[in-house]
Amino acid sequence: MAKSSLKQPAFLILLVLLTVGAVAMRISLSAMELHLRKLPIYAEGNRQVRSLPPAVGDWFRVHSDTILSPEVVEELGTSNYLDRTYVRLKPGKTKADLEDPTAVRDIIQLHLAYYTGMIDAVPHVPERCFVGGGMSVTGGPFVRQLPL
Repeated sequence: MAKSSLKQPAFLILLVLLTVGAVAMRISLSAMELHLRKLPIYAEGNRQVRSLPPAVGDWFRVHSDTILSPEVVEELGTSNYLDRTYVRLKPGKTKADLEDPTAVRDIIQLHLAYYTGMIDAVPHVPERCFVGGGMSVTGGPFVRQLPL
């Protein structure tokens, strides 16, 4: 007569290891004050990030905002997003000089989104999300204060 698989030593050892691991993980997370729940966040007053002004200080929008396909919006999990390019020109240059690539001092590709509470396999951080989308990091990171 075959032994019950529940009484096999290997099964019992694995069960004990999984239980100890689960308890240790809970204790460790609690001790480090880490939380693994991703709660939905909503903009205050249902503010739409598209309302960000097209010009901020000496930065201004170039081109139209990117409109994502319905499939991408569904995958993103929110319709409250903004995908926009801002530029800052070199001193003495104006918007009329935009055709001259040497007139541009800095470029920002800005992506803002309020996500739902969906759990993702990887965090949506630039180092992973943009690289996964085919972009490459060429410098930075840089922190620039922009008065809104």
